Amino acid sequence: MAAETSEIEKCSKCLIEFNGDKAIGCEGKCKRWFHLKCCELNNKDFNFIKNCKGVKWFCQICYGESEVMGNILKALELLNQKVNTLECNQEKILQEKYRVESSAPKNEEKSKGSKCALIVEAKSTEINKSSDDIKRAIKDAIKPEDLKIGVKNMKKISNDRVAITCNKKSEMNELKQQVETKLGEICKVTEAKTRNPTIKVVGINENLNREQLKEVILKQNEIKLTHADDLTVIALYKTKKHKWSTALLETKPYVFKQIIQMEKLKIGWSMCSIYEHFNILRCHKCGGYNHKSVDCKNKEVCGICSSENHKTNVCNMNKSRCINCSTVNKKYNLNLNEEHTVFNIKCEVYLKKLEQCRRRTEYVINE
Repeated sequence: MAAETSEIEKCSKCLIEFNGDKAIGCEGKCKRWFHLKCCELNNKDFNFIKNCKGVKWFCQICYGESEVMGNILKALELLNQKVNTLECNQEKILQEKYRVESSAPKNEEKSKGSKCALIVEAKSTEINKSSDDIKRAIKDAIKPEDLKIGVKNMKKISNDRVAITCNKKSEMNELKQQVETKLGEICKVTEAKTRNPTIKVVGINENLNREQLKEVILKQNEIKLTHADDLTVIALYKTKKHKWSTALLETKPYVFKQIIQMEKLKIGWSMCSIYEHFNILRCHKCGGYNHKSVDCKNKEVCGICSSENHKTNVCNMNKSRCINCSTVNKKYNLNLNEEHTVFNIKCEVYLKKLEQCRRRTEYVINE
């Protein structure tokens, strides 16, 4: 506020009456008026403040308070960014812990179905058959009621293939034989591949290579192997944040059962935490699944609020929104909860991916 005269009788600093002198008012909280000389302002400064819209003048006290408030707001913004980063890290840690609770299916009969699946496709690219054609040919040629077999599911999958899931392995073998006999000229049939269970071992303080680590695990925990390669250390690494190492063990189902029931592995002078590990590939750029950020062709999206205007590590939004659940809702007209980050272990899209990995994992112990 700048004026030639003021209705205020006295300057708030020198307490002398204005008597028509030029006066300037503080735009801060105090709203006090001052002589120009009391504020160390000249006529040029006064005219600039008076004639320029949007220019505000503050007394030293109010200016100091606004500067402090600005610093507080900056500190709060920085703190909020750090809290968001910590929440992301916490959810990743909880995700690892959650995998222990959801390790192997508790009912082995349930897991048998995951192995009893056939993949049927055209025998060669010269045979122009779509998945619909193959599905129709199978249904025309084979009658499950005659074979007395149970078919749990029959569906089209990628690359013009058909997946058939049976109730038992013996029934799957019977169906495979029938498809090869009756449709062998046009169709190729293979068993769906399953993966061995993988265990993550955290907190290894010993300086060991992969072979040494395997030897210590077997000896110190008294694990007996039927074959030497029934347990393999497929990865051993140390992160910048931690002094200890982490290992990934690929095991046969019977070894997995032994280890996961121990809850911790004895390795040297440490008791190391163990979790079942699922290799769910999630892009750090767009938050989507099944590809890496280096191969990503999508726009970069914040993993916390799904905004395209900033990166995940600088997000200061108070409200979370999962880009994956949002995309699925729009695509399939669903009503999934979107109010969480892409890192949330209860995200329904993530849980679906987790279940897919579990179905592809072999847990049944072959006697």
